Amino acid sequence: MSVALAFTATNGEAYETHMGRWSKQLAELLLDFAEYKEGEQVLDLGCGTGSLTYALA
Repeated sequence: MSVALAFTATNGEAYETHMGRWSKQLAELLLDFAEYKEGEQVLDLGCGTGSLTYALA
């Protein structure tokens, strides 16, 4: 069974275990890649673990 089939989107703990570990490590790298500058505005649509939002703050 693939991981995608085993993942339940309504289970926050499972999402954090599956994706959260990568989100925390990649947030700063994504901001560097996007060339985000201090003072620019970013729209957070409430997706994921919040790691990117924490990195922006």
